[in-house]
Amino acid sequence: MHSMQLGIERDPVEAQVEVFRRDARKERFSLVDATPLCGNGFGSSWSSKNREPALGEPVVGTSTAIFRPFLRLRTTPDPANVRPEKVLSASLSCLLKKHSQPPGGWEAVREQLWSIRQDLLVQHLHRGRVAAEVALEGARLSARAGDVAELHRSLATLVGSGHCAKRVQTWAPALRDEVSGLRLLYLTHGGLEGTPGRLEGELLEFFQEHFPATPSCASRPGRCLDFARRIHRTRVSGNCARHLRLASQGSETSNDSCDRLAWTLATSVRKRGLAALAKAFPEGVSTARAAAILGLQGEADLEAWLASEISQAASSDPISRGRLDAAAVAARFADQQRAAAAPREVVVSTVKHDTDEAPIWSELRPSATSQLEVLKKMAANASSSVVSKALKKAAKKEKKLQKKMQKKEKKKLKKTRKKEKKEAKKRKQSSSSSVSSIGEDAD
Repeated sequence: MHSMQLGIERDPVEAQVEVFRRDARKERFSLVDATPLCGNGFGSSWSSKNREPALGEPVVGTSTAIFRPFLRLRTTPDPANVRPEKVLSASLSCLLKKHSQPPGGWEAVREQLWSIRQDLLVQHLHRGRVAAEVALEGARLSARAGDVAELHRSLATLVGSGHCAKRVQTWAPALRDEVSGLRLLYLTHGGLEGTPGRLEGELLEFFQEHFPATPSCASRPGRCLDFARRIHRTRVSGNCARHLRLASQGSETSNDSCDRLAWTLATSVRKRGLAALAKAFPEGVSTARAAAILGLQGEADLEAWLASEISQAASSDPISRGRLDAAAVAARFADQQRAAAAPREVVVSTVKHDTDEAPIWSELRPSATSQLEVLKKMAANASSSVVSKALKKAAKKEKKLQKKMQKKEKKKLKKTRKKEKKEAKKRKQSSSSSVSSIGEDAD
């Protein structure tokens, strides 16, 4: 018996072994692929068509625990450890109240959000009402905590081709406006890397969707989306002062998620504004004026921000006698750049687990950091390959030009020799004719 695939004969035993191997791989990775890596995965962009994860059979949860630690699944989950939808809704309600949140701050709250998403996924409830509520509240909580990676993870479910994107279209206009505003602020910031312009394709699609060429009364943006658009305009135009004035509306005490996110993401803009101030006023500038330009509330806020965001300099204080010292600011930026360029020690965990499940965030480095390093390495490899290709192309072109010049020289030399040979023949003929004429005259 011969199996015909693409015109190649295969041994039936070998073919059956390959089938067994494929089935084993599918079974081993079905649940792992279905789980969003503890909610710690960074999928493709929102506007792209995401691949539907391969889910196993739905699990019917029976647990009544409000909170449970998040564990990455290695095997089929035990229904006794999976919470049903009502318990998950109660767990989300507890996360939204400070007095009922688990101890441990934002990291503990984020872990519970991952745990809720996992329980919803293994029960095939990741497109339901509770899943959409978890995504929205997760986006709000992460915006208030300043966690850009978790914000992206929550919004990815609600926009584009996310699991709950169609459900969002049925929400009230105020909620849809809030989701759109958060998304525009994230895209303007430049995603996880914080590089403006990195997501230009998604920004173009976003503006085509939310700001059509022929606007109507029904398509007018709400407060959050209009605020995010103004932030986007100032970021694109490079007007740091206006950007920071707008972002100062969302202080640490603000309850609005868009305002809080704009305040959090303004840190990089504020650093660039500080560097521009130090360059524009080398002799120094008053702290009141510097604080107003940077969107801060006076000298105390400016000093606290400098202490928290800019590395400390050993010898100089950037604020003295009510003025901001440009030289001290430049020294602090230099210290920060040296610290960032210094090699970092990688700590490898030695904790061993006897179970088939393993915690992730408590002992591993953040996924955003590792992904950023991978992206930088890929960019470096790509640039080196481009340079090597360009050098090879230039060398090939130079070699081709040398061959052409050599061929031209050979042709010229051949032509010269042919001309000399022709002239020598003419001279010989002329000399022979003159000899014959002399002989005739003698006769």
